[in-house]
Amino acid sequence: MTLTYDVERIGCWVYVHTRADDTVQFGPFATYDELAEWLKNSGKEFGVRGFAVPVVSPYSEPSKFWDKLYSIAEE
Repeated sequence: MTLTYDVERIGCWVYVHTRADDTVQFGPFATYDELAEWLKNSGKEFGVRGFAVPVVSPYSEPSKFWDKLYSIAEE
């Protein structure tokens, strides 16, 4: 799987782990690859499950905030 994303708009990534009564956010990770590497190593060790969230740069064009930020291609 390959993830490509709009580096002009995505400033970083955070990983959200929801537990029974609260939420923990890990990050920020500069790139998605850095996040994936953390998940493969440390994240697995801690039993982290959740989802990756792209953080949109506040300096990007407001009319594009809701445009597609990334795409996933199967290899």
